[in-house]
Amino acid sequence: MNKTTPRASADSPELLLLVEDNEEAREALRRALEWHGYEVITAENASDAERRFGRTPRPVDLLVADVILPDRTGVELARALAPRHPGLRVLFLSGYSDMEIDLEVHGVGVSSFLEKPVTIRRLGEEVRKLLDARVTVTSTGP
Repeated sequence: MNKTTPRASADSPELLLLVEDNEEAREALRRALEWHGYEVITAENASDAERRFGRTPRPVDLLVADVILPDRTGVELARALAPRHPGLRVLFLSGYSDMEIDLEVHGVGVSSFLEKPVTIRRLGEEVRKLLDARVTVTSTGP
C-alpha cells in the first residue's frame, strides 16, 4: 500500500456497519474495510442491521449498505436508522449498474454510491471521503 491510500485513525478507528446479504461479498468487503483500519460490524439484512445498530458499543460512523436487501432496500434502512443517528453517513453499494437509484435520502446527512465490484483502494477512498465530508457527496463507478 502506498502512502496516499486513506486509512482510519489508529488511535480510534471509526465504526462501520456493513449490510450485505451475499456472504462472500460481505466477507470480502469486511476484510477490505478492516484492512483500511476500520472496525466493522456486519449484518446480512436490514432487520439484522437495525438490531446490531442498537447494540453497538459506540455510535456507528458509517453505514455501508447494499441497495437491494432481502427484507428492505438499503435506502429504506438508512431512513429507518437516521432518526437514531442524526447526520448518519451512508455508502450504498450495488451490482446493478443500469438501476435507477434514488439517493435522495431525507434525514440522512451524507450519502454516496459505488457500483460493485469495487476495488479495495476505491472503497477505502470513498469511505474516507464520506467520513470527512461536511456536505452531501454523490459518486458512481469503481
